[in-house]
Amino acid sequence: MTLAIRHFYHVPLFGWMAKDAVQGAEDAKYYFVFNLVALFALLAFEIGYPFVISFALLGTASGLTFLVLLTASDAFAKDRPRDVFEKHGRTRRRNPGTPPRRPTARP
Repeated sequence: MTLAIRHFYHVPLFGWMAKDAVQGAEDAKYYFVFNLVALFALLAFEIGYPFVISFALLGTASGLTFLVLLTASDAFAKDRPRDVFEKHGRTRRRNPGTPPRRPTARP
């Protein structure tokens, strides 16, 4: 277990609830989820519309970041070649159903 997780488990209330959800009884996970939903509802009731908007903006930012990281992961791979054809030393072929190109006459 990493040092950061062990220190997070010592945080009053939130850390204790997280530790109980991970290491506790089987139904502790469901109580943890219920407490998070109840906390969200309480904050939405107390703070109101600005909390809901802020939470939605945070969700869109994290979703967009996840999509960028997911789709850009191939751009940073150093252990494999960029093109499958380069790996096998072949050139690109056209679709087998299309006729070959004819050279055009230049004036």
